[in-house]
Amino acid sequence: MKQFLLRLVILAGISFLPTVSNAQLREKAEELLSTTLGNDPEEPVTPTDTLSLDEQHRKDSIKMQELALQLQEMKLNEILLKDELESTKNSNATADSLKRSEQRNRIDSLRALTPGVPVVVEGDTLFHLYAKRGGRTPVDRAEDILNIMVKIGTSHSLKKDSIYIYDSEYVTDIMYGDKVILSITDQDALWQNLSRIALAEQYQPIIQNKIQELREQHSILQIAKRVLLFILVIIIQYFLFKLTNYLFKKLRRKIIWLKQNRLRSITIRDYEFLNTHRQGRVLMFFTNVIRWIVLLIQLTISVPILFAIFPQTEDLALKIFSYLLEPVKMIFKSVASYIPNLFIILVIYYCIKYIVKGIQYIANEIESENLKISGFYPDWAQPTFNIIRFLLYAFMIAMIYPYLPGSDSGVFQGISVFVGLIITNCILMGRLEAFALGNGPWESFLDGIGNGLGYAIILIIVGFFRELLGSGTLLGFQVIPQAFYDLGYVNNGLMILPPMALIVIAVIIWVHRAKNKELQEN
Repeated sequence: MKQFLLRLVILAGISFLPTVSNAQLREKAEELLSTTLGNDPEEPVTPTDTLSLDEQHRKDSIKMQELALQLQEMKLNEILLKDELESTKNSNATADSLKRSEQRNRIDSLRALTPGVPVVVEGDTLFHLYAKRGGRTPVDRAEDILNIMVKIGTSHSLKKDSIYIYDSEYVTDIMYGDKVILSITDQDALWQNLSRIALAEQYQPIIQNKIQELREQHSILQIAKRVLLFILVIIIQYFLFKLTNYLFKKLRRKIIWLKQNRLRSITIRDYEFLNTHRQGRVLMFFTNVIRWIVLLIQLTISVPILFAIFPQTEDLALKIFSYLLEPVKMIFKSVASYIPNLFIILVIYYCIKYIVKGIQYIANEIESENLKISGFYPDWAQPTFNIIRFLLYAFMIAMIYPYLPGSDSGVFQGISVFVGLIITNCILMGRLEAFALGNGPWESFLDGIGNGLGYAIILIIVGFFRELLGSGTLLGFQVIPQAFYDLGYVNNGLMILPPMALIVIAVIIWVHRAKNKELQEN
């Protein structure tokens, strides 16, 4: 009976332990119970009649006191474990708070420099993402959100109330059914200075309204309206084509009537520059050009409108419109940016023009012997003027060259070289062909050899002086000693410019004619 009472006391003490006690304490109590009260069923029980009643009572009292002490010890251990757990929890909370504060400070410093990735759906910016989630960058997350929202919005089984918030320990999800639209992490909340659940509640109506809008846009009624609008635009464009062609047909008839009744020939000093037939053809040509321009403008307006009717092709409409608009903008910007250079070219041209006129006036005065220069014959006036005029125009080209559009590009410079070669080749071929038309094969062959050798000699002479005076080298080897440069000699940078080749050729012609009097013009 007493053993039964002891078992009840032990069980009552264990039952009064809190349910949150440590598992080790429970195991300790069970072990104590088994060692104290549990007897091996195989061991024979000592008969109570072998011990006196007082001794048995004393032993039971001692065991109960031991059990009470052990229960108190277990409760004390439980209190200590609770305190340790509470301190660990507080330290973890403090560490998390410090870490969160450090992250918030770092995000505050980056917020002004980081624009964020916008989540754009059908041209509307819903919100911005700043943080990664797992291996997905903000750009990837924005694209995922766009795809899932478009997929949900274009489905015809959308239920408006099916978008809800699901909060877990680490993330807060905005979901539709079993599909996650957006997962909000602690980092996302820190970027917005909100809690996860508050940020989710802020984003939920935005996402819900946009998905509802997508559903309305992709409803059968809206699709039918877009198809009707598409057909209407095509019909309007068709009638515009018909109207344009009709108006220009009337304009052509008017031009024919004007050619037959009103137009008169345009004459310049007894020369019939444009007769009535040619004037009619010119007017017809410009009429056709204007008609095609009008039709092109109509297409430029109508085609983007047709593509903009459907959301799937709206971006394509903007691209087509930009393809048509960008060349026009580029042309206007290029012309506007070139206007300062154009003024510089005009100033250079008019300066050289009036300088040439002044020199021509002096040459005319010398030729008419109104102005006499000692040692300079009047017959030299016009040849000298022609040479000086050529040099001035060459100098003008050299000055204008850097201000030409695209003159600093490698393509322009390469083409300018080939243009010179083509022109030179055409001059030589024209000269050789003209000689060959009036002479036999052998004479034409010798003429070609002579022209080729003469042209090669001229190129060698021109290259010799340009490289020597322009760079101080010949075939890349230094010719002018360094001592000359130490004394103040400077290479003539003008010699390496293309126009100086023409000036050197002019000097060669001048020297050649000065030595051979029979080549001089009378």
